[in-house]
Amino acid sequence: MILPFISHSMSPSEFGAASMLTASALLVTAIVAQPLVQLIIRAAARGEDDGPALLRVMGLYCYVVLPVAVGLVAAGLALFVPQFLGVTGHIWTIELLAIGFQPAASVFGLWVAQAREDLRRFVWLSSTSVLVTAISKLVMVVGLNMGIAGWVLSDLISAIISALLAFSLIRIPRAQVRSEHIRYTLRFSLPLVPHSASLWALASLSRPAMAAVSSLEQVGLLSFGLQLAQIAGLILTETNRAVLPGYSRETFPAPTARTLGPVRWQLLAALSVPAFVGCGVAMAGQWIFAETYWSSFFLTGILLVGQAAFGLYLIPMNYLTQ
Repeated sequence: MILPFISHSMSPSEFGAASMLTASALLVTAIVAQPLVQLIIRAAARGEDDGPALLRVMGLYCYVVLPVAVGLVAAGLALFVPQFLGVTGHIWTIELLAIGFQPAASVFGLWVAQAREDLRRFVWLSSTSVLVTAISKLVMVVGLNMGIAGWVLSDLISAIISALLAFSLIRIPRAQVRSEHIRYTLRFSLPLVPHSASLWALASLSRPAMAAVSSLEQVGLLSFGLQLAQIAGLILTETNRAVLPGYSRETFPAPTARTLGPVRWQLLAALSVPAFVGCGVAMAGQWIFAETYWSSFFLTGILLVGQAAFGLYLIPMNYLTQ
């Protein structure tokens, strides 16, 4: 939504630095928070007896444990790492602090509301997060021209506001937690870490890897092409998010009538959405984005093939993980 404004306010090297450190920091979420999503959906959607206790374990983890633990790591980073991959340590520290707060809304709050089909709370959380992120970036990066510092400060502000809203709207259930609930959470989520890490690698690994061997300007052009291609990925991911509660209630052998319809729509979307995005970039890209980024359009076309494969990949993974 804000890419046209960003392209006229940040040079490719600045955009490369911002995208690279955001992608690197998101690895933390992919490993320590994202594997909980499937269990959060199951516990909230199925209404089983141990659901409230499991939600309490995961809610405390996302609301309290992660922000504190990641904050301590960020403090150590500020003290002992002056620079990494061409970006100063204090910038990394701010971005890592933002990542510590983000799972409260993005992993726990939004997914609980989605699984419970609580549209009001879901709309409040999602719209607030999007609006605060967009407005803060427009003010700090475009309006105040703060560059990479404005980018990470915007991430931190939006993460804190979203976390506070999630805490107020999605309360942690009052339930007795026993050691077996914690063990079950670990047994369920730890095997999903490679799955979450692979999704992160598919979407984000190229940027920090390229920053290690190339200039930040090249990283910026690659990142811009990725951002345009991920418009298709965003649509496919949100379509998949909408049907996940149905997969959670599926019985085997599958597919039954409960999920056969969504599977057909997802197959169609996986092929058609990337094609529409590619046509849109080819037709309107030079009218919307700054000239310094035009060379990234070719990359977008190639990367959209990967987004189509990603859309197809989500379907069998829904059956395996839900």
